[in-house]
Amino acid sequence: MPNFEVFKLPPADWRLYKQIRLESLTEAPQAFISSYAETLLRPDSHWKERLIDAQAGEKSWLLFARENDRITGMVGAYHTEDSGTVDIISVYVTKEKRGQGIASALMTAILAEVARSGDFRTARLAVTASQTAALALYQKFGFQIVTETTGVMGDGVSHAGYIMQVELAGPV
Repeated sequence: MPNFEVFKLPPADWRLYKQIRLESLTEAPQAFISSYAETLLRPDSHWKERLIDAQAGEKSWLLFARENDRITGMVGAYHTEDSGTVDIISVYVTKEKRGQGIASALMTAILAEVARSGDFRTARLAVTASQTAALALYQKFGFQIVTETTGVMGDGVSHAGYIMQVELAGPV
């Protein structure tokens, strides 16, 4: 029985969002496009507004995992310019909680959340090729590699990676 819950973080708790986002950029800078330094400069209003938008669930979504009173993971999604496509972003689980089903629970929840809107046919994400656990997770959810990429990540280094996508069930 899991000891964590997946939930939406209220805007008043924006500091918890900021804390886990900065942690993710410190722990796995090669996995994210944003850098710790540039993210640290974002004003408090940025974090509050992201959570307000996520609560509305129209163009962006953020979900978090919590065990006791500690945020242990997060995942986000946003509506892209591509009609019918949603991008999955910011998938992260704290180092000490990996391998306990949190990432799977977050992915299940975010895919269900965006599918409920009925606006999307496809979910897409990017993953660095060296992130083998993440790659396996996405494949477990039916994501398939559609493009190979190379790009500079948050660590300032160019990494090989993949664009992956999955077709969502339900009406559009």
